[in-house]
Amino acid sequence: MPDAAAVFLYRNCIGVVDSACAAFFDTALLSLIRGLRLDCLYLYHLTSLKQHLIKFMPVLSDTERFPQSCYEQLGAVSGPLMSWISAMTDAEKAYKAGL
Repeated sequence: MPDAAAVFLYRNCIGVVDSACAAFFDTALLSLIRGLRLDCLYLYHLTSLKQHLIKFMPVLSDTERFPQSCYEQLGAVSGPLMSWISAMTDAEKAYKAGL
């Protein structure tokens, strides 16, 4: 397909995370967790998860462009969001390289 163009389809990150979390948590419980920001507390202050997330979210290591303060407040949404940004950053590089 020599005339094909790059096309990216994606869903709203918050909608995707809410949908995935609804499979494991009651909606009211999820709202309470998010409302009290317990997901932020757990992900960024009570675990060492961020060290492992960098492996599939390489943009997290670019602390100048993406300081933790710009995504930490998103809590559970921050993981999928930063994964998406990492994938799109790599896709943009590949597109610009003609791949």
